[in-house]
Amino acid sequence: MTMRDENGKLMDLERDMFTNRAERVKYGGGGGCFSTANDYIKFLSSLLHTMTAPARAPSSLPHLLSKATLESMFAQRLSPSATAVLNKTITMPLAAGLAGNIPPGTSTRYGLGGIMNLETMSNTGRPTGGMQWSGLPNLFWWLNPKDSICGCYFTRILPPGDRTSLTLYSEFETAVLQEWGESKKARL
Repeated sequence: MTMRDENGKLMDLERDMFTNRAERVKYGGGGGCFSTANDYIKFLSSLLHTMTAPARAPSSLPHLLSKATLESMFAQRLSPSATAVLNKTITMPLAAGLAGNIPPGTSTRYGLGGIMNLETMSNTGRPTGGMQWSGLPNLFWWLNPKDSICGCYFTRILPPGDRTSLTLYSEFETAVLQEWGESKKARL
């Protein structure tokens, strides 16, 4: 893990409570998923493929969860009053590590997999219906069945919500969406 010093320069943390925990974790549940960026994008790609592929289309990607389970993952899981609290919470600076790059005022809801945007995101252009979540050292991912795109941006920078990481994540997503849109137009 790394942290920024008072000048914004990254410095290594030789030992920290998070690294020590990673060495001891057996059952993580909501906290304690340890993997590689390469494996994580494969995981997201598999989920996306299951959600968007025709029922009998051949695929080299495994179906880790059923399509019904994934649809349930995207279903609203909060009451209207709890959703209002979520929408207020993600505007708070301390929630930046959770909300990632969702612009303030964007209508959201919560499903079993994460926070979903209910309107096009003004900062990146992500269409309605995307889901995202994050991890402690500024790890961010999104998945959108509507445009068949997923992506992840991973760092090992503490604390969560690092402004530079959030900016770079938004720029990365914007570039991916623009590239995907241009390649889609070229194929038409």
